[in-house]
Amino acid sequence: MSEPASGERARGPVDRRALVREAVRNACIVGALISASVALAGDRLGGSGLAISIVLGTLLGAINLVLLARGVGGAIDRTVAGVEQSERTRDVSQGPLEPEDVPTRPRSAGGPVRLALVLVLVAALLWYPATEPLGLAIGVVLVLATTSVAGYRHERAR
Repeated sequence: MSEPASGERARGPVDRRALVREAVRNACIVGALISASVALAGDRLGGSGLAISIVLGTLLGAINLVLLARGVGGAIDRTVAGVEQSERTRDVSQGPLEPEDVPTRPRSAGGPVRLALVLVLVAALLWYPATEPLGLAIGVVLVLATTSVAGYRHERAR
């Protein structure tokens, strides 16, 4: 393995559980603060319906982030394990490892059950009378923004 260039630090893998935990925690805190301020402002900012929608949108985004992180993380782990197993059992004289030589590579990163759960959750949220699409969008964008901030912080800490 090559040495890092001068001025560079050796980088390890990102702790994805800590990253997702931080992103969800920060999204819930910011979402609660925004929805509380919207609810306290009354009809000037949209009222309690928008505040409830922001909370529900934040929860929807957080659930989606957790399911996505678990699915993609599991797919990466299974792929790496399959490649390592194939390299251990393979004869070196056969040349480089090709993708079709890895027998256990995953076919998908989530599965139809997770997709169905998210779709049912979105349909239920949109069916709920107090839910406003603007609030759902604000909540989901909050989760995306806090995930970006958490990713930036974890990258800077490495």
